[in-house]
Amino acid sequence: MNEGARQIGAAPAIEDRGPGALGEALRIILMAAVPAVIAFCIHRDCREVGLALADVRPIRLEEIVHLPHEEVLWIDGRSHRRFAAARITGAVWLSTNQVDRARDLAAAWRTGLLPVVYGDGADWRDLREAGAMAWESLPGRPPVRVLDARWDELPGSLIERKGGGP
Repeated sequence: MNEGARQIGAAPAIEDRGPGALGEALRIILMAAVPAVIAFCIHRDCREVGLALADVRPIRLEEIVHLPHEEVLWIDGRSHRRFAAARITGAVWLSTNQVDRARDLAAAWRTGLLPVVYGDGADWRDLREAGAMAWESLPGRPPVRVLDARWDELPGSLIERKGGGP
């Protein structure tokens, strides 16, 4: 390597560190990977591991408003009181009870629907957790999307308020 080209303070390339550097790097990687694999195997049935691996990603309001309403399974991640007061028409409430949640989502599910969890613009972690619970409960575990905007920013015709109608 051209010594003049090397920047001051820059780490030398692997080939400049000697013949054992690559083997040492691989040993370090294995030392980190082996315990991680063992921990995963021990805890793979743990609910939190499954929720962490759930296929849940955000979706923008601009992406969802163009989809026909009947192609989306709207899942309300808010409290039951708020769900009862106002919701997206046809939405399913995401129960905190795992049995009720599975029953309700299975009843509303059809292959080809896009499951979208929405809330009141709460913390992403809360909505992601709600999305993971929905993912865990849906038959076949399809990818779940979480609306990254307030649900009440959707067109008024999609919103149903207590007492009926938009």
